[in-house]
Amino acid sequence: MTLFDPEISRGTRIVQIIGAFIVLMIFAGVIAFMGIGWNNAANDARDAQGNYRAQVNKTETLQDEYNKLYKEFQQATGQKPNAASPEDVKQSVGQPGATGPKGDMGVTGQTGPKGDKGDAGAAGAPGATGTPGANGVNGDKGDTGATGAQGPTGPAGPQGPPGANGANGADGRGIQSMSCDGSGATSVWNVTYTDGSGQTIAGPCRIPLLP
Repeated sequence: MTLFDPEISRGTRIVQIIGAFIVLMIFAGVIAFMGIGWNNAANDARDAQGNYRAQVNKTETLQDEYNKLYKEFQQATGQKPNAASPEDVKQSVGQPGATGPKGDMGVTGQTGPKGDKGDAGAAGAPGATGTPGANGVNGDKGDTGATGAQGPTGPAGPQGPPGANGANGADGRGIQSMSCDGSGATSVWNVTYTDGSGQTIAGPCRIPLLP
């Protein structure tokens, strides 16, 4: 059964293609690394080592993807794909070589971009108490306030001295005569004044008896 056999399922063909691509990438990375290591100087060797590391990382990523597809196919169909198993592909990669000698220090890189503004720091401790300030200038005189309500009446003052005698009044009116007319309950008093006027006062007339 070949890679292009029409009877192969789509999942199996994908797994085979990825497996073959992984193997090719591995061999290509190894050959490229060996060729660069044999033909270039120390600086080129450092670059080749970086490229090799990148190839190894890429190969490991493809290896993980191949393992994932291989397992998904088994779970979906219940059968093993007609392709190399993940273990066989991993064995074909080989073990990483020994770590090479430490290279020379590279040139200093460029300064990176300025970072974002940091968060606000914690509040500092309270400062010392300042000295009292100078007295301010006097303000302008305020407007006159409204008249207040009348207060309560105070206590009476002491009695003042007697006042002067008043002027003599006009002559008064006296009683010229008074008589009881009638009898009993119907009796009335008739009064005659010195100015000639008179007045009747309702009775009955009673003369008090002296003891």
